Amino acid sequence: MRVSACLLLCLVVVKCVDGQTVSSPLAGFLQTVVDAFPVICDVFFSVFGEVNETAFQTALSAALRLVDLAFPAKPLPRVPEPWWGDHAKRDTSVRRFTVHFSDEMITDLRHRIHNRRNLTHPLHNAGNTYGTHAGYLAHFLDYWANGYDFGAREDWLNSFPQSITNIQGLDIHFIHARAPNPHGKKVLPLLMLHGFPVTAFEFVYVIQDLMEERDDCDFVFEMIVPHLPGYGYSEVRKINFSSNIEEAEATYKIGMAPYQMGIIMKNLMLRLGKPQFYIHAGDVGQAVGDAIAVLFPERVLGLHTNFPFSTRPRTMAKLLLGQLYPPAVVEAQYEDRLYPLTARLKFYLENFGYFHMQASKPDNVGHGLDDSPVAHASWLIQNLIMATDVAGERLIDGNLSANYNMDDFYDSFTVHWACRSMTTAARSYAEALAVHQDPLSMSTGKGSYTVHWTCQSTTTAYVEALAFCFYLYCLQCYAIRLNNYFNRTPTPVPFAAINFRHELIYQPDDFLRDKYPNLVQSNTLDFGGHFAGYQEPEVLADSIRTAVAKMEQFHGN
Repeated sequence: MRVSACLLLCLVVVKCVDGQTVSSPLAGFLQTVVDAFPVICDVFFSVFGEVNETAFQTALSAALRLVDLAFPAKPLPRVPEPWWGDHAKRDTSVRRFTVHFSDEMITDLRHRIHNRRNLTHPLHNAGNTYGTHAGYLAHFLDYWANGYDFGAREDWLNSFPQSITNIQGLDIHFIHARAPNPHGKKVLPLLMLHGFPVTAFEFVYVIQDLMEERDDCDFVFEMIVPHLPGYGYSEVRKINFSSNIEEAEATYKIGMAPYQMGIIMKNLMLRLGKPQFYIHAGDVGQAVGDAIAVLFPERVLGLHTNFPFSTRPRTMAKLLLGQLYPPAVVEAQYEDRLYPLTARLKFYLENFGYFHMQASKPDNVGHGLDDSPVAHASWLIQNLIMATDVAGERLIDGNLSANYNMDDFYDSFTVHWACRSMTTAARSYAEALAVHQDPLSMSTGKGSYTVHWTCQSTTTAYVEALAFCFYLYCLQCYAIRLNNYFNRTPTPVPFAAINFRHELIYQPDDFLRDKYPNLVQSNTLDFGGHFAGYQEPEVLADSIRTAVAKMEQFHGN
């Protein structure tokens, strides 16, 4: 088994011949075997003899050189900036915006909750392992209808100044908060980008913290916190609940990939007079922020994230080969966050069904989420539990109440419900992988390979391993094509990372430097999860502040 694993890992990661230069997938695979054979030998002897760390590092370096040759960074082509609206009207004004939960919307929501069917009884001792626990879901819905104070929460959200402006045909909503500056310190623009399934209001506590002037900082922040296109009040649908008719335009055009969101965010900052700016981002927002840093490095003074990762081919090679000898790629205290890969694969298979659904058929689930508060809450609560600490799923409430002020999540749920934005938010996953619609999200070449392979029970272990390697080789050929330009392209933008304990992905600093060579700060913590803006706002704000100070030094400011 270890021999099979060794062969598998070596062959999958070392070299992928371009689909246009080989006559068949099999020819490409065999060429890979030939090219990789010396590396395979080095890795084999370093692992299956007494492990020689020096020999393994030498073999790993050789494998990475092959990967770099096979997957060179490509110059980015000219990037289009399309008009997303259905009308040609151009309005450059910036208008004040106020959150309003209308009586019609509240009445409609309560009616749907009160007239729901009885939920199916949960299995004994299953907690949330089969999905959102019916008992907790009933409690959540009852509070949403009868306990959640719509008026008070509306006032809370409106305590943060907000505006809306039209960028490329879409109305983009954003919080615009300026820290007091009585001592005339320099003002640094900070663009903050949220993810799924929350909204821009994920950052309200971080904003509060960053609004405070600190004696040890020679700068203050001006924060621009937009809803991403398709989320909340950006690309909003104004619904007349009595007639159930949409009264405002929204984009119905294919192609709102993360890099297109990034272009809109860049243009938003230019609209506000910010030619250069810092970025903090997480989740979907990290894909958007990364695209801005790759496309417009001259605009981005620095990128900070609580969702740091690299998907460059050389990083994937380190990840896979590191399974053979983890000390070569990760510190012992963090090894369990990365390996064994089978445990990570199990986690993703058990918890990322939502990702596959939203990345393949988002409208199927989106229609239900926008129509039924039961579906809306059930779908999203499971995401919150999984991304906070999957160990909590055995508890009835998923351990959410111990980690959050749940009204914050009700705020996000209510904004999405009022805007009917779950379908368009879910589409952001499909657009991120829209290889058939967007030439920048795919590689040139013949496309993916389809493999049909069966092994008889009498097949030797060696041939089974070779067959499995061939199959995964073809999958790798396909996977590397996704978002090809952005995966292969590092950015010189200064980068900072904070790794919370229960984040969905962990990568060591050496992995991150593949994508972000100018890593100025990295902290790894033993607490916290994916929704750091709600769970650990002070820690997140402090990380942003210290990172920006180091980035200012990087720039000589």
